[in-house]
Amino acid sequence: MDVTLFRETLDQLKEVMTGTITEQQARRRELREQLIAVASPEHVPEYFCKNSFSDYYRCSCGWISNGYWDCTGCAWTDWIEHAKSILGLTPRKCPCGKTYTPADGEAACHQLVDND
Repeated sequence: MDVTLFRETLDQLKEVMTGTITEQQARRRELREQLIAVASPEHVPEYFCKNSFSDYYRCSCGWISNGYWDCTGCAWTDWIEHAKSILGLTPRKCPCGKTYTPADGEAACHQLVDND
């Protein structure tokens, strides 16, 4: 997976607010497809719906989103957060409290050691 391209596509998706509603929807659909292409083959989401209303995504790695009553967008957001976490785009906290982003080459400045 290409972390840089995933991040750039996600940023573009967040900023799609120009043009008509139809143009915005088409651009968002295009960017969603690009996110999936960048994440493949390790993290391809597949949409499922149980009982006509329980929407969720299952990732090709085995991860499953929460189920949402008639809210595909919520399940999609869960998958994006899953992919961001795997790619190291989600900020993490060092034991000292400092935040760092692994995708940017950052790492924790401290490690907890078990003294057993």
